[in-house]
Amino acid sequence: MLTQLILTAFFAHLIGDYYLQSEKIVQSSRTNFRSLLKHSLIYCIPFIVVYFLAVPSLQLMIYFGSLGLVHFLIAGIAYILNRFPAKNILSRWKNKEFILFFGNRILHLVAIIWISLCFSRRDLPLQPAPWIASQAAALNLSILMVMRWLDLLLLIFRPASLAIVNLSTRFQPSQLPRQTGRDSDPEKKETRAAAEDLSQSNNVYGAGEMIGFLERILMVIFLSLGQYASIGLIMTAKSIARYDKITKNGAFAEDYLIGTLASIIIAICGYLVVFSI
Repeated sequence: MLTQLILTAFFAHLIGDYYLQSEKIVQSSRTNFRSLLKHSLIYCIPFIVVYFLAVPSLQLMIYFGSLGLVHFLIAGIAYILNRFPAKNILSRWKNKEFILFFGNRILHLVAIIWISLCFSRRDLPLQPAPWIASQAAALNLSILMVMRWLDLLLLIFRPASLAIVNLSTRFQPSQLPRQTGRDSDPEKKETRAAAEDLSQSNNVYGAGEMIGFLERILMVIFLSLGQYASIGLIMTAKSIARYDKITKNGAFAEDYLIGTLASIIIAICGYLVVFSI
């Protein structure tokens, strides 16, 4: 039951915090209370949908409500740090965006696990609606396995891309323009290593993010098939495509290596965690 709670909560969290939110809402929620409320309400939408896709109960409603409330409190921390006296302290932090981004994600992960653990000890019933269960039985599908794959695919797309962007930004030279935020293209971070590359880049908008996603989805497919050596082929193909820049630009090579290794770690760790809980 604990596994079902965590996977379901994580599924709704990923959709509500990454796929339904715009950059404008996220940024304004840090300084505007009305935007903070809007951000929190949007976050609750997938939990409401999931609630009606399950067998409804008061305890399940309280569980999802607790997750929504905790999200509001965590988002409120960033709001308080930006709006009140602590703002002066926050402005002196080095890598403020890096700390806020990863701190927020860690708090959410801890909260989901802790709240799920508390409700699992109370034997919270979490069963799919009868029509979903009947359809899954007719197709001979395991709902738990479907949830695992949905969580993994949601994780390695937008959340992984944003994490790589923020990690790469952490190590950017201060004289180069920084690009942060949830709508940044994660692979374009590589071209920021040199100012001339920025002005001469002909990359297709959004192509880098899709390349990164395809790279990670191939990794998890090979992991699921036990073809671990095939992951090296992905890295080889990617390195060949970037070979010219890697050999001519040391800063680009280091930034490229950070992004690539981070992508590998997210794909492998994400797969291991999702399929082991």
